[in-house]
Amino acid sequence: MKRNLLILSIASFTIISSTHAQINKGATLIGGNVGGGTSNTETPGIADMKQRSLSAGLRFGKAVKENLIVGGMAYYTGNKWENILTSPSSAKQRNYSVGVFARKYRPIGNSGFYIFGTASLSGGLLRNTDVYSPSSPDIKTKGTIVNLGVEPGISYAVNKWLQVETGLSELLTLSYQHSTTNLASGTRKANSFNGNINISGEVPLYLGLTILLN
Repeated sequence: MKRNLLILSIASFTIISSTHAQINKGATLIGGNVGGGTSNTETPGIADMKQRSLSAGLRFGKAVKENLIVGGMAYYTGNKWENILTSPSSAKQRNYSVGVFARKYRPIGNSGFYIFGTASLSGGLLRNTDVYSPSSPDIKTKGTIVNLGVEPGISYAVNKWLQVETGLSELLTLSYQHSTTNLASGTRKANSFNGNINISGEVPLYLGLTILLN
């Protein structure tokens, strides 16, 4: 089995309005990101399994004290899987969520580097569609999800107004999900609770810029 994986951060930006190079109390943060990834699993004698993903989000926050940002966020994530020899032959997943977050920065001496951690709590809607043969109806699932996530990162201050940052998305997640699936035989309801520590090589790594407006 051969697997090719590509995870990209297409764009990521954060604007922090502050009167100092440090992120002082009262600073304002406006940020956003767009990212995505593709993977292709090749197995001899079996059609390739292809997966594509896309995510986009916005953040707004205030520094409640030095180097600590608290605020709100809105996110969209979408995934699609395809394999013509399986049943279902393809599947689509879309999540829409809003929530709150807190990000803590900690400088590493006078090196210009900062380490940071972001914790978030969000709730949202999920929409899934499983596609079978043309003669069979699609199976659709609707639901709600509550998610708690932790993401670590590191940034470097290029100058007083520009920082470059990178981090690991979805490193630690806890989620509760309630869903309803419409089947030919009737409606199926499900509840699930999941916890995940993603230490595999498939943790999405993003690259972004932080702009400090003094």
